[in-house]
Amino acid sequence: MEAAQKEKYFENTIFLFVGDHGIPGDAGRMFPRAWTDQQLTSEHIPLLIYAPALLQPKRISFPCSQIDVLPTLAGLSLHSFTNSTLGRDLLDSTYPSRSMAFIYDPDRDYVGVIKDSLFYREQIKTGKVEFVSVVGDASVSNAEGQQQKKNEMKLLAEGIYETSKYLRFNNKKSSVVVR
Repeated sequence: MEAAQKEKYFENTIFLFVGDHGIPGDAGRMFPRAWTDQQLTSEHIPLLIYAPALLQPKRISFPCSQIDVLPTLAGLSLHSFTNSTLGRDLLDSTYPSRSMAFIYDPDRDYVGVIKDSLFYREQIKTGKVEFVSVVGDASVSNAEGQQQKKNEMKLLAEGIYETSKYLRFNNKKSSVVVR
């Protein structure tokens, strides 16, 4: 960044640093059990946006996903755009109230959602379901409110998964020219 600051392009550049996956393994006592047991450490990745002309330093700690990177970057570009992806702009002031992260793991064949400090996932072929807290080690109760939340998260995970499959085959490229 020190070298880039000396270049003409620096003021008009958005630097984005993102990992493509986390590191599976034992999170020990640093995180709740779900981070190890449900292997959420594999999904936990860094995202750093550096654009001092556009952004003040801050840390975001609500759930989000890699699918949010492109709309966030597009929003920062200060050009109008049509978002034809499932992601959302993380810097949109309404995002935290709607924050969630969709997780698809093709290696273990499951879909899941992290929302409101809970993690729901379902193994696609077997239908095995897990519903756990991602902020504490207490088990999630079977109270009516929790069952309703579990059902909502199931529908959300399945809906995003099916929508992504539809978009993959039907979200045709357009010939829009951006100037």
